Amino acid sequence: MIYKNLSQLKERHEEIMSSYNGTLPFYKRGLFHCFVRCLLFVLWCFIWFESGNRYLKLDYVYYDMGDTRLLIVPMLISVAGFFIIKPYKIWTQRTYFGKIEKIEKQNAILIEKNEKGAKVIIKRMHMVMYDGMNTLTIRKKNGRLAKKKVPNLASFDRLYDLDSSVSVINGLRFPAPMNKGVIPQNMCLCTKCGSFESNERTRCSMCFTTLWYK
Repeated sequence: MIYKNLSQLKERHEEIMSSYNGTLPFYKRGLFHCFVRCLLFVLWCFIWFESGNRYLKLDYVYYDMGDTRLLIVPMLISVAGFFIIKPYKIWTQRTYFGKIEKIEKQNAILIEKNEKGAKVIIKRMHMVMYDGMNTLTIRKKNGRLAKKKVPNLASFDRLYDLDSSVSVINGLRFPAPMNKGVIPQNMCLCTKCGSFESNERTRCSMCFTTLWYK
C-alpha cells in the first residue's frame, strides 16, 4: 500500500511506533539512551566540580578568587563532557514522519525534482569529503524540512526514493519505510545495520539487535 494523504501517513506512523514500542523494552529505545546521556553529563559535571571544590578546601591549597583559571578550567571540563557524552542528542534526535524531497548521496550527487516535477540528478562541482553517509531531506507534517544522515549501503536505493514516506525514530540509524513493499517478501529490515532478515528471526544475524520492523 502507498500512503499518500496526511491521515494515512499518520496512521501508518502510529502503526510503526506501536510495533517499535511493543517489541523493544524502554531501556533499548533511543529516548532512554538520550536520558542516560543527560544523566551521565550531569554526573560528569558533579564529580569534577565536587572534586575541585574539595581540593580548594584543603588547608595547604591557596587560591585567589580573581584567578581566571577558576572559571576557565570548569568551562573546559564542561565542554569536554558535552562533546564526549553528547547530551545534546536529546534535542537533535527526534521522532517524526514525512516525505523525502531530496537525496544527497555520498558520491556528490544531489537528486531532487525540477519545476515540472520530474526527478533530476545534479552533479555538484566542488570537491567535498564524504564519510560514507547519504543525506535525506524530509518534509515533516508541519511543513518544515529535516535532514537525516543515513549510512550508504547496497539496498539504499531500494529503501529510499523521492516522494517515499519514512518514519524517523529517535536513536535508529535507518528510517523505517512506510511502504512495506520495498522490503522483500517474508523479510524484515534491521533498522540498526540495514540488513534484510527472515521474518522468523527475532534478532539480526549481522548485529544481533532485536528485530521489530516486520
